[in-house]
Amino acid sequence: MPEADTDEQLNQFCRLVEEETGEEPLPDPYIGDICWVMIHHPIDFHGETFTAEFDINLSEDGVTPQWGEIRIDLPDEEREAILEAVAGRLEYSEGDEALYEFSASEDQIPELMEDLRKVHTEIYG
Repeated sequence: MPEADTDEQLNQFCRLVEEETGEEPLPDPYIGDICWVMIHHPIDFHGETFTAEFDINLSEDGVTPQWGEIRIDLPDEEREAILEAVAGRLEYSEGDEALYEFSASEDQIPELMEDLRKVHTEIYG
């Protein structure tokens, strides 16, 4: 497929994802099949809701969650303890924040994945 067509499809995909989810997806064309799309979405761990940035692989065949990242303000011992049980803390220093990373799965974000699949089918067939 010509690069211009791929770019137009990616632009359409991102535009429709934003319309569907209310979140602006950020594509990274240097990672993944077509690209990885980063999008913010809530996730619950042990009864606590966090906002995570999910990295989603976009290919002509579908969308697949790869990683999730969560930033929290420090100190917050309760939220830190929850995240230590489900994610790995990354070496990161920007003020009073901590960054955690976890392997994302479809069952963690079923509504988001449903929306992404709907848009993918509309754009890529």
